[in-house]
Formats: sequence, C-alpha cells, structure tokens
Amino acid sequence: MGWLARFVSLCTGFGVLRLNIKALGPDRFAALALLLGMGSWFALADLGLGTWLQNNISKRRAQGIQTGDIERETFTIIATVMCLVASVGWLLAPWVADWLLGGFDFIAPAERVRLWRIAVVFQLGGALGQVYTKVLFAQMRGVAAHLIAISINLIMAAVVVVVLRYPPVALSSLVLAALVPATLMALLNWGLYLNFKLSWPRFHTFRSSLHAGFYFFRFYLLGTVTLNCDLIIAARYLPHAEMTSYSVAFRLFNVVLLLYGSILTAIWPHCSEAFALNDYKSIKKLLNKMVGVGLVGVIFFTLILILAKPYISHFLSPREELLLPLSLLLAMGGGQLLRVWCDAHAVVLQSCDAVGPLFYFNLLQAAVSVSAQLFLVDKIGLLGIPVGIALSFLLSVGWGLPLLTQRLLRQPAVISI
Repeated sequence: MGWLARFVSLCTGFGVLRLNIKALGPDRFAALALLLGMGSWFALADLGLGTWLQNNISKRRAQGIQTGDIERETFTIIATVMCLVASVGWLLAPWVADWLLGGFDFIAPAERVRLWRIAVVFQLGGALGQVYTKVLFAQMRGVAAHLIAISINLIMAAVVVVVLRYPPVALSSLVLAALVPATLMALLNWGLYLNFKLSWPRFHTFRSSLHAGFYFFRFYLLGTVTLNCDLIIAARYLPHAEMTSYSVAFRLFNVVLLLYGSILTAIWPHCSEAFALNDYKSIKKLLNKMVGVGLVGVIFFTLILILAKPYISHFLSPREELLLPLSLLLAMGGGQLLRVWCDAHAVVLQSCDAVGPLFYFNLLQAAVSVSAQLFLVDKIGLLGIPVGIALSFLLSVGWGLPLLTQRLLRQPAVISI
C-alpha cells in the first residue's frame, strides 16, 4: 500500500505540475510555487507537539498503556495554537504579502493579500493533517495513512483539472485547489478519530508536553530556515523563469526524498520502541540500512535525471522552453546525498527524544545556509542556492549528527532530554 500511495502521489504531482506550468507560464507559476512551498513554515505551528505525541504513543504501545487521553489533549493544544497563528497571519497579511509577493508585479496588491490569507488558513489545515499521519504511523496503521494520502492526491488532481477547464484561471483558484482537499480531509479524520470531542489537557500534561515539544520545535524551526528559505530568496533575487527552473528541479529531486522520507517515517516508531527496550543493536542496523538505501537511491536518480532531462523538460513545458541546466542537477544531487546521510541520523536522534544537542548544530547550519545562499546567489546566480544549502550540511550536521548518534548508542542517558 505504501508504494501505491507513493506512485499515486508522483503521478498526480507531475501531472498537476505540467498542467499548472502550461496554464500559468513561468512567471505566474513561480508565484504559485512560492505559495505552495510555504507548507514547512506553517507546519511549525504544532510547536513540535506532533513529534512528541508520535514518540509517546510508540512508548505507551511498547509498555501496553492506553493512548486515547494523550491524543485528545494534545490535539486540543495544537488546534488552539493553529487558530491563534491563523488569526495573526490574517491580520498581518497586508505587510507580509507585500514583502513576500512584492516582486510579482503582475499580482495586484489586494490580490497578494488575498493569496496570503488563503495560504495561511489552508496550509495550517494541511499541517494538522500531518500530525494525524504521525499518529497513524505510531499506532502501526500505515495502511490507513497511505489510503488517506491517495485520496487527497486524487481529489486534488481532479479539482485542478476542473478549475483549468474554465479559463481564465485565477492564481487563487489553483492555490485553493491544491490546499483545500488536505485541509478538509484533516478535519474529517481528526473529528472521526476523536468522536468530535475535545478535551482540554490537565496542567501537568500541558506543561510537560509544551516543554518537550519545544525541543522538537526549535529543531524544526532551524531546519526550516536551512532548507525552506530557498524559494523566498529565489523570489527576491532571481528572475521568475530561473525560479521556476529551480522549483521544478526541486520537485524532481523531491521524488527520491518522498520515497526516502516514507521509509524514515515508517522506521521511526520502530526506533522509538527499540530505544524504550534498550535494544541499541537493532537501532544501529536500522541506521545502516537507511543510510545505504538513501545514498544509492540519490545517485541512481540523479543519473536518470541527467539522461532524461530533455524529455522531462518537454513533457512539463511543451509550449515554452524549461531550462534544467546540468550544473543545477549535479549541485542538487550532491546536496541530496548530504541530506539523506543527515536525515537518517536525525531520525534516530529524534525518535529517541535526543534532540537537545542538535540545536547547536542546527543553529550553525541555519546561519551558514542563509548567509551562503544570499552571498552565492549574488555571485553565481541560480547555482548559489543549492550550493549554499550543500555547504551548510558539510560545515555542520554532516559531521555533527553522526557524532551525536554514536554517543547516544553508547551512553543514551548523556544526551537524552
């Protein structure tokens, strides 16, 4: 079922990508890519509680303890915080929209505000769905999680096709078509799962969950700054056509990250349970397998992209030329090798709640990533973004995470929060 979900996601994703580029052209598509690429920023609104909840469900399962109370209380906290974030994002829309979308002269100021408010509400809805997916995997209900993902992708693709049948197509219509299905599915699933009942957390649960979730939150915040400032920088410093080229290349490499990420997500609960049982030998075996599969997969996929790039470019943009430079593919492929190496070690550390020391390495990486991208994009243009991100891995977490992982598996009490 997992492979079927990934296959459907890839097919619908590239089909919708082709339709959007064809309908919007490079300039307008760049704006759409920027708005849809903000999902990682809005996912921070769960304050790290989604990951904390996933780990606690796995631990309780290993100990034979019920999980219903902690699920209901944690959802109440997350939903409340997301409503507050949505309200703030709505009020600040005139200023944020002008800063984020000001480079797109073809979008009127009032439309920029409208686009930002749509993105705020429905990106947060999608983030709520991501928390539900974590709960399902922690409960070893991966089949249900995959079925939900398949449904969302199929509905999204169908809605996009319907919208494109009635030109002229408004940019806001495509943003809604891409985000609304995931939001509605998230609300429905959480409602059914909790029987449409909320439970405000006890003070002890509230305090302990926020305290523990903060460690994950700061980790994800720095990771988002490191990896998800790229489109923002591209929108402000690159021509729209080059931003579209980068966005398409990123989506192509996201194929291998999607497959690899699915493996890491499925393995995460096993690492948590093994850690709870002090089975460090199993964790080491899982880590070695994750690293090996990721490195081989990225190398193989990069070679395929290089050989097939003329056909890919023509398929995605049959009317206008879509440039996918060889140098861009090589730079992004090298960066992905570093990323899968680091992601495997990060999953082991996070699944074992050993995220405290990660903060300093991620702080260094975030500072290097943003500064390197800003410096290099001015010097070498488009290549400056992937090269800057790759440098941030080399100079920080590329060596720091393996060091922390070795310490964890030798002396778990030293760095466990």
